[in-house]
Amino acid sequence: MKPASKTRNGASHDEAAIFSLSSSEGGEGRGKEADALRTRFPSPQPSNGTTEELEQHESCPLCGPLPAKRAPRLGEEREPAKVAGSAPRDVAGETVRWGRVLVCFAVKEEAGPFQRRMRGRALLETLLTGMGARNAAGSLRAALEWEPPQLVLSCGFAGALRPGLASGTVMFAAEAESALAKALAAAGAHPGRFHCADRVASTAAEKRALRESTQADAVEMESQIICDACRRQNIACAVVRVILDSAEEDLPLDFNLLMTPKQKLDNRKLATALLKSPGKIGALLKLQKQSKAAAERLAQVLVKVL
Repeated sequence: MKPASKTRNGASHDEAAIFSLSSSEGGEGRGKEADALRTRFPSPQPSNGTTEELEQHESCPLCGPLPAKRAPRLGEEREPAKVAGSAPRDVAGETVRWGRVLVCFAVKEEAGPFQRRMRGRALLETLLTGMGARNAAGSLRAALEWEPPQLVLSCGFAGALRPGLASGTVMFAAEAESALAKALAAAGAHPGRFHCADRVASTAAEKRALRESTQADAVEMESQIICDACRRQNIACAVVRVILDSAEEDLPLDFNLLMTPKQKLDNRKLATALLKSPGKIGALLKLQKQSKAAAERLAQVLVKVL
């Protein structure tokens, strides 16, 4: 009997933010300094990945080119050469053994479709990190200390910076010509460059400015932190993100104004904003529908690869 796939819960959040109009409370870390991350973000505990637990968490848009320092090349032989539950797959003539895989998402809206498809898979776990660099750093640090995987994927939504990228387009940043890159391309994902941001790019004008200054294809908020942490521990990693909003469109609200300093949605601010602009409710519901379709598309690609 295969062991069930697990969900690790990182820093808890209630920021249904861009993708939902409701939220739930969760725990927070303690401390002020970077060297106190372990204290601020307690080690996550394994769980069975139930729907009830998944619903206690919530997302948004980070990352430049993957670090030059090379993690182990995916597809290389590892010891042991075969791991129970990770059957070899042939990709462009290469036998791929992923080993233990940790798939990171910021919030439950991004992770839900993938988790539903992959429950029961051995050697596969998900981590809900919470939004932004600070939350991603603390959650991943605790997760890697708990049980280091052979491969980490940073997954979720991204905002398009390159004109013409439609919502639902899956993009990736992985070691060039690696087995993983070939598998992702074969699954329908497109190679691209991600920009690390510390805030949501809410308007087309902001996205245009980021495109001009970075030449990146998309923007999100966690992947660089995740990749850097993996590089330091010599763990293979890659970014796989789905475009939520195009470069040409504005988001319904400036969500940066509705967040707490800890990247959590302030529901009172959201309610006030909607009372002032009730016409925005329709646009938010449309974005929520868009996010569900994007998460489904991302899950379809990941399932083909993993």
